[in-house]
Amino acid sequence: MKLFHIPLKIIEQFNLMPSDERQTLANDVKNWESDVAENSTDKVKVLYFKLHKPIYTRLILPFVHFFLVKQITDMNKDKDDEGFLN
Repeated sequence: MKLFHIPLKIIEQFNLMPSDERQTLANDVKNWESDVAENSTDKVKVLYFKLHKPIYTRLILPFVHFFLVKQITDMNKDKDDEGFLN
């Protein structure tokens, strides 16, 4: 899992946008990531490459995803518990 895959998974899991827009966004991310390299002229792409180079970053990202999903689920649960008139 990579950093930009976390928001994509959350968008898909909570159905935050239509599937055709989500697929377009996923394709844009895939195309952007294909150019990521250490010798890129874009400093953001170099930073993204360096961020994903060490193993510990790749190990921690799934846990970041689970944490964010739990936070979003808890926010939605609290919203549902409040009710309409409370």
